Amino acid sequence: MPFLRSLPFLRSLPALLLVATLLAGCARSGIDVQGDARLDRSLRSMTEQGGSVLLSDLTDFPWDSVYLSGGYTPGEEINRALGERVVSDAYRYGYEADLLFFTHRGEVVRALAVSTYFDQLGTKWGSAVRVATTRAGKDLAAPYRLALREP
Repeated sequence: MPFLRSLPFLRSLPALLLVATLLAGCARSGIDVQGDARLDRSLRSMTEQGGSVLLSDLTDFPWDSVYLSGGYTPGEEINRALGERVVSDAYRYGYEADLLFFTHRGEVVRALAVSTYFDQLGTKWGSAVRVATTRAGKDLAAPYRLALREP
């Protein structure tokens, strides 16, 4: 079809389709779970000393809600709770951490793994949430357990 070859935009169509496909693949399909040493230290200290603090006082980025998940929670469940594909459906971080997925204006902005364990896994909280402690049982290494509480 010599006529089609004479149209300049059609010659670049395969390249445009490739670029569009790559861009679609780069669309928000995940976020890296990271550690935050300062947050982790603060939470571990609370398991030893007790207390209560606004979670927002322990973070240095804007957020308006947080979803708390266990590291063993399947990615499919995390994605469903957050309303978007944040991790692969087969994702599992591991049993050694709990995960905090922070959102701002409806979009996940940070996913943090902490080495402490919270009560109430699988819950979503607003920005006024406090990290509070409760006495742990004798079978736990630290004297306090962490829990999130809204005012």
